[in-house]
Amino acid sequence: MPVTFPVRVFKLLGVETLIVTNAAGSLADSYSCGDIMIICDHINFPGLAGLNPLNGPNDDKFGPRFPPMSEARLLHRLGVDAVGMSTAPEVLVASHCGMRVFGLSLITNKVVKSYEDIESVNHEAVLEVSEMRSEMLQVLVTELITRMDINNNTA
Repeated sequence: MPVTFPVRVFKLLGVETLIVTNAAGSLADSYSCGDIMIICDHINFPGLAGLNPLNGPNDDKFGPRFPPMSEARLLHRLGVDAVGMSTAPEVLVASHCGMRVFGLSLITNKVVKSYEDIESVNHEAVLEVSEMRSEMLQVLVTELITRMDINNNTA
């Protein structure tokens, strides 16, 4: 997967810790739009299912790049707190390379859990929350890197 190539380059350059971020939809009632969640684990459903049929260039005449999929009830019952569409391949490769990984999700929307729900997720709303919280996420990651550097220099 091309998205994982930089992770291998980072490894060859001596990077020991990979920080990943993503936008995610919340399944948990305890998360609100704009919250930042620490990723403790993930389920790589695309890896279990094989290739994604939406890989490659998107032809808008068929629909949006990432159409909403309202099949979140199973995930919610399994205890999943949030659903994202990225970072799993990078995390898998980083783990394969022996790198430490720290992940953060920006909760950009509530996931529709029922076909009866009137609300739906749209790309514009996700971008709006992302723009609103991007500076805070940058500050958080910068502080994290600073503290990691301090700890590495004293070890």
